[in-house]
Amino acid sequence: MSQRDIIDFSALEKELKAAVESERKYQRENQAKLRAVSQGVDYDQFRGLVLTSHLKPLDKKDRDGGPRKQPWNPAGWSNLHPVQTLWCDPAVCSSRFMKSLASGVLF
Repeated sequence: MSQRDIIDFSALEKELKAAVESERKYQRENQAKLRAVSQGVDYDQFRGLVLTSHLKPLDKKDRDGGPRKQPWNPAGWSNLHPVQTLWCDPAVCSSRFMKSLASGVLF
């Protein structure tokens, strides 16, 4: 049996998945184009409808206080460096701040 006779099933499966996804994208964008033409929109709206055709509308459970699966900004500064807020007497806090400025290290 030669090298040409051996079928690489993993590569074949990847190719099939890519072809199926390409066909889905084509159908989705084509439907968006047909809807846009039937609505009589201008070019910018047409382009926007086609480019956002992959988005899905929110369900009622997604909008009305249901548990969120992802925070709004998972890479935000406060998520990387949690801020601890403690109440402090202004006179004490200001003296600590001034001392930390003088030492070059912020508390």
